Amino acid sequence: MLMKRAIELNQVVSITTDGALAMVGREIEIGAVTRMKEDNPQLISHHSIIHQSVLCSTLSDEYTEVMNIMMRMKNLLRASSSHQHCMLREFLREGEITAFLAKLNSQKATTFSHFVENDKKMNIVAFLVDITSHLYELNLKLQDKENSVCDLMTAVRSFQRKLALFKEDLQEDCEHFPTGRAS
Repeated sequence: MLMKRAIELNQVVSITTDGALAMVGREIEIGAVTRMKEDNPQLISHHSIIHQSVLCSTLSDEYTEVMNIMMRMKNLLRASSSHQHCMLREFLREGEITAFLAKLNSQKATTFSHFVENDKKMNIVAFLVDITSHLYELNLKLQDKENSVCDLMTAVRSFQRKLALFKEDLQEDCEHFPTGRAS
């Protein structure tokens, strides 16, 4: 991408990523950021402030656990087989996820089924759904290519004010958290 836009690597001051392995790599693999730093040791790398799952997982250990279980469940439901993926799509159109998990008839599916039936965990999931939707809106505002630095700062400061409002809202009627309110 840098070559396509005729940008010299030594002109790049910093890079922000969502933490994807292709960008940051692993111990075995070398990610794009590491390769860029080999050619430009002064390069500063940041983790995106708007990566929703990472932000949500920093709320507490319990929220991290719920987020991780949801991600593992999503991966089980989507990646097991193309047949299961088609079955999941059909169940999502017409039924409950617990019925789908029961049909899988495996230890993992049973564990996830118990998780889905736990009201406290589902309340956390509802909160995470709502808060990630707010983060998604911020994400869209920050990605607009026509934004100036002032526009970006305005969006971030506005979101900071919304966070104070959200905190009050969670103590009262949860107007800004409709998924949790519906349960």
